[in-house]
Amino acid sequence: LKLTLEGVEDGVFAFKMNGKDLGEVRSAPFEVIVPKQAIRAETGNELEITVRTAPAKPVTRIVLRGTYPTTQGPLVSEQEFFTRCLDTSLPAFADIPSRVASGDLAGARKIFADHVRKNLRPEAVLGDWYAKTNMPAAVRSLRKKAALVMDHTLNTLGTSWHFEGPVEWEFNPTYNGYREWNYHISYFDCGDPLAELYLVTRDDALARAWRELLLSFISYNPLPVKAGPGSTKCWRSLDTAARTFYLTRQIHAFISSPVCDDAFLVTLFRSVWEHGLRLRTGHAYRGNWFTNEMSSLARLTFYYPYFKETREWRDYALGRLQAELDRQVYPDGFQSELAPGYHCGVMRHFLSVVETAGARGEPLPPAFVQGVERMFLIFPRLARPDLRSPNINDSGNASGGPLARSALQHYPHNDVMRWFATERREGRPPEWLSCEMPYAGFAAFRNSWEPDALWAFLDGGPFGMAHQHEDKLNFLLDAYGKVMLIEGGNYFYDTSAMRQYAISTRAHNTVRIASKFLPKKQVLRMVQE
Repeated sequence: LKLTLEGVEDGVFAFKMNGKDLGEVRSAPFEVIVPKQAIRAETGNELEITVRTAPAKPVTRIVLRGTYPTTQGPLVSEQEFFTRCLDTSLPAFADIPSRVASGDLAGARKIFADHVRKNLRPEAVLGDWYAKTNMPAAVRSLRKKAALVMDHTLNTLGTSWHFEGPVEWEFNPTYNGYREWNYHISYFDCGDPLAELYLVTRDDALARAWRELLLSFISYNPLPVKAGPGSTKCWRSLDTAARTFYLTRQIHAFISSPVCDDAFLVTLFRSVWEHGLRLRTGHAYRGNWFTNEMSSLARLTFYYPYFKETREWRDYALGRLQAELDRQVYPDGFQSELAPGYHCGVMRHFLSVVETAGARGEPLPPAFVQGVERMFLIFPRLARPDLRSPNINDSGNASGGPLARSALQHYPHNDVMRWFATERREGRPPEWLSCEMPYAGFAAFRNSWEPDALWAFLDGGPFGMAHQHEDKLNFLLDAYGKVMLIEGGNYFYDTSAMRQYAISTRAHNTVRIASKFLPKKQVLRMVQE
């Protein structure tokens, strides 16, 4: 509920909903988070606002009365799921229409749930998680994280919050209302420690906690209808893609638990279908958002080929991803946002499709597979002596090592990739030392591939598609195993003075003329051809 009180700019604003204290804020305009537990029904609700602008002035009391939507997710009903969403032409589902027609929904649920349990392949999805089961330190860490989640204490971006009752998914506990907190919580990665620990202990209390949280999220956050990619706090298209990734791992981890009964699995996959619909019809159209969303949609169709839209969704996603390899990735291999961390993420989006399709024996066009390999080139081209990339634009010191280790099974012929994946132990370094990236506009200089090499970097590139800094002609230097010149780095995506500093010319090793910033953003723009 967003409110603006005209003529009031400063003061103390206290809120109550049906008598429940919602806290206070000290500036206007403001956003009021109303927990669903405070809602009586669709009608008859009262939001009381007490305004105190100064100690000597009277207190103003405002009461707003109105309705509150009580729609819960998933929006698609069980009947619709079986008759409209599920591909009943599949032999395994052939008896579902007759069961539904005769009113035997329990029988329809059992047919669907049995097929899901039989055909999911946890070993193909959870390899890294299974490896942790033999690592005592990792298991101890998981126990601590899982205990917090079971207690409804959620943590992301450095802020932790304990919910006394059910999780209020749109509540924001950050001191400055940092919106990314809600976005990241809606990824539902809070279920990961529960799922990972379950593989170790097989404790169904973990599965019950996961089910409770997930049903809470699904119920609390119905699928938005006709919403743009960036709208809503919990269904932005980017967050939907991230949640699809995390939920896939969690579903595969918990599928053997008796907590995943027939009715729950049907409810869960009604929501999975809605995630696919959101990714297909409400996606972004450029940058890392788009590649994330299309790779998530493609993987969803490989993992769960149960829906009538499966083939159309898959063809659409793969077609758009192939086009993005040509549109977003320059001939020198750099993704057009020109931030190594985001390049790493986008390459991972493409690579995840190669991995998922390969694990299921589904062929991909050779041009697609080769295009993903071309993206790896930026890591040796940019590499500092420690083999990490410089922290340019909105990026930390991204490492190509983990990505190279994931990719190597698909590109075993690539000796440079092997060299990066094994941290110099196997394969061979690139044949060149210094190099330029004419499309990205970067140049890297080095005198060897040893850890104590001399290395320098110059940024003469364009203003990228997104996540840019005002860093024209920025210069970085490493020498003899030490960082000699480094830039100001990255900061939270908020409106703070520190964020403005981090992206400004002043935070980089470059020139200012008459103390003025270099306004690349004002004079340069990306042109898509």
